[in-house]
Amino acid sequence: MEYAAEAGRRAAAASSHREAAAQYATALRHADRVEAPRRAALLDVCAEEAHVTGLYEEAVEARQSARQLYHTLDDPLREDLRSRG
Repeated sequence: MEYAAEAGRRAAAASSHREAAAQYATALRHADRVEAPRRAALLDVCAEEAHVTGLYEEAVEARQSARQLYHTLDDPLREDLRSRG
């Protein structure tokens, strides 16, 4: 999970958004092993990269999952900010 998330960060920084989206999707397949705040942040960046690359359904699903986690974590600020994004 760590390597895929880092590869996603590097790809996004290099404006290789399709690669970033693919790497974040790989990381999310193993995200059940990490704590909820970190998983929510991963879902956020995955949603952003999916949106940038035109994967709108995946972006919406990731964003909704992130919002649910932020709600569970009682983090209303992030929950609200992500509802606007």
